[in-house]
Amino acid sequence: ITAVCREAALQALQENITAQHVSAGHFDSALNTVRPRIPQTLMQTYANYQREHGGSRI
Repeated sequence: ITAVCREAALQALQENITAQHVSAGHFDSALNTVRPRIPQTLMQTYANYQREHGGSRI
């Protein structure tokens, strides 16, 4: 989450160095730029646990 927020802020500043607001568009763009940091193997472990024990979707 922190990386996405940081990237959105940087994109806003790249557009306008005096920007004081970050738009939803900046966050959308940041979500397409920042890659997940959790290894796929760990995500699979979480998915297996969820499937076996129920709970929220990952």
